[in-house]
Amino acid sequence: MTLRATLHLQCDGHGPQIYLERLVKEVSSWPGVESLPSLVAPLQWHAMWIEEALASPEPSAFIYGHEFAHVLLGSTATIHVALPLPSAHWAIVRGWAEPHFLNNRGLFSPGVVLIYTPRDEDEYEICYRFFNASFQSALAPETVCLSPSRESPTGHFDVNTSGKTGPLIPNEQQSKRR
Repeated sequence: MTLRATLHLQCDGHGPQIYLERLVKEVSSWPGVESLPSLVAPLQWHAMWIEEALASPEPSAFIYGHEFAHVLLGSTATIHVALPLPSAHWAIVRGWAEPHFLNNRGLFSPGVVLIYTPRDEDEYEICYRFFNASFQSALAPETVCLSPSRESPTGHFDVNTSGKTGPLIPNEQQSKRR
């Protein structure tokens, strides 16, 4: 269940907090990523920004400014990321995300989604891949080759990073979120 009010929050179905803390720590350590205050979310949110020199000129790659994702820790743990439209569509259809309610009001790009927080290691890997897709989309075209230095141990799906609009591509074992 989610709450759509001033904020769009995930209200239940959370896993252990350690997965989100690990995700924030790992994504914040990626090359070109800065952990800065969000301009559209309260101070408790952990926002991930692309350094200005590396940022895509495409506004739809971001939530706001050069912020490509933010995470709220705690009892209403929530993840928002800006995904390329094919990736956002795939995430929604497969039950991993829902559109951010401000999309309908024209305040956010249609690719900004609420990703459901991970409940186990497998779901952590999927959330990691969504963050990577958002990160790759937020990079300027000449920096697309920049990527995190970690490989997914479970290989749930690959992210096509050869172009700005590459969708998440599920493999044979990928299933809908339980």
